[in-house]
Amino acid sequence: MNIAICDDDRLMSGQIEKLVEKVFHGETSKYNTEVFFSGDRLLDFLAQSPNYFILLKHPTRNENDSLLEVLREKIPFVILRR
Repeated sequence: MNIAICDDDRLMSGQIEKLVEKVFHGETSKYNTEVFFSGDRLLDFLAQSPNYFILLKHPTRNENDSLLEVLREKIPFVILRR
C-alpha cells in the first residue's frame, strides 16, 4: 500500500510516519510512505507515480480548495488534519 504524507510541519510529518509504522506493526514490506512538505510537490510526484491509495494531509492557508479537489480525484482515501 502506498501512503502519501503531506504536511508543512516536519515534526508532524515524522510523527505521522511513525503512526503509520505502528499501524502496520513495523512490517515495512506491506507499505511504502512518501513525505511531502507542500501540495504542489505532492501533485508533481503524483503526476509521475499515481498509484497512491491514502493521503494524510494538512492543508495550509495558502492552498486553495481546487488543489484539495485535484488530490481527492487522484487518491481514493484522503485524511485531512486541521
